[in-house]
Amino acid sequence: MGGYSNKMGGKSTSGINEEIIWISISMAIAIAVLIAIALCYILKEKCTKRQSYREQS
Repeated sequence: MGGYSNKMGGKSTSGINEEIIWISISMAIAIAVLIAIALCYILKEKCTKRQSYREQS
């Protein structure tokens, strides 16, 4: 975000668009991280259930 203040002179729209792009990229990364955590948790739950079934049989 460095050099953002000098773009506010004549090209304010490009600065706003750049900010929207960075926000959307950061949101996409955050969503991808949350999905990865959820998938890891689901896989871990499946593995623990399989191990408990093996111990019972």
